[in-house]
Amino acid sequence: MPGSDPPSTPKDRDCAALARAALFPHRVSRDGHRPTMFPALEALTKLRVESMVSNPDVSHANFFPQRVIVVRPVAGNYAPDELQWNGQPDIDDATATFDLIPRMITVKCMECSGMTLPATMPKDVNSFVRPSQFGLTRQDRGEGNEKNREIVLCTNRLLQKDYDEGTIKRLEFPQKSLAAVEEALAREVTKMRDSLKVDRGEIHEGGISKAHSEVVTALAAECYYNQHGKEVKKGSQLQAGYSMLPSPLQHWARNRCVRSVAGKAVEREVDNAKKAKSLLDNAMKDIMT
Repeated sequence: MPGSDPPSTPKDRDCAALARAALFPHRVSRDGHRPTMFPALEALTKLRVESMVSNPDVSHANFFPQRVIVVRPVAGNYAPDELQWNGQPDIDDATATFDLIPRMITVKCMECSGMTLPATMPKDVNSFVRPSQFGLTRQDRGEGNEKNREIVLCTNRLLQKDYDEGTIKRLEFPQKSLAAVEEALAREVTKMRDSLKVDRGEIHEGGISKAHSEVVTALAAECYYNQHGKEVKKGSQLQAGYSMLPSPLQHWARNRCVRSVAGKAVEREVDNAKKAKSLLDNAMKDIMT
């Protein structure tokens, strides 16, 4: 529970800085490169647009945190995904948290060792979602029915060997640690889309099968792949050299990745190997073909 969280450390705050960089990236890096692929931001954009469309009477600016400036297109009519924005939210140093969508989603980094987690979670989980018990909700403000949730990133499991406090202070983010944080965020934000749909009454609890949810999540995180020119971005569970494979082998390898990642998650939820395989086979058929 939030009240029993360990005190925040400089390492937690550095983790939060990486999370913020993944979700609110600068469009030009220090060396002048213009990166174009941000898996966590892609997942967040889908979630945010769905929330905007479902709450048409709420100002679009209310779906962005403070210090992020939202710019509407010049044309009179525009879709939510055409909004432009710039800036980054502040990190609360005392708790290593920041707002993702006000009164809907916050992000927190902390040590997770010694925590008691639900049986359906692996013991070495590096991120999870929990209810947020602080502040006003969107229901309090008449902004929608979404509940307030917090994405917890486990600092001790996500920061890699390339982490160094000094480089982060210079905004030279360690790429392996950043990739691990980014992938965890892409996973949790993607899974949260279904929870928010339940909040809004768009689907009922259990309206989307666990297998379908896990397949979509694997595609967005561990098995993510995109290529734009020379820039390549891939999830941690796709094999080395994946981008060099011919298209048919890429399709086969990505299917194998999704089946492995999603299958483990489904097996933890369904205490029946045969049923878990059947659920996964159906989800793979619906989504991957």
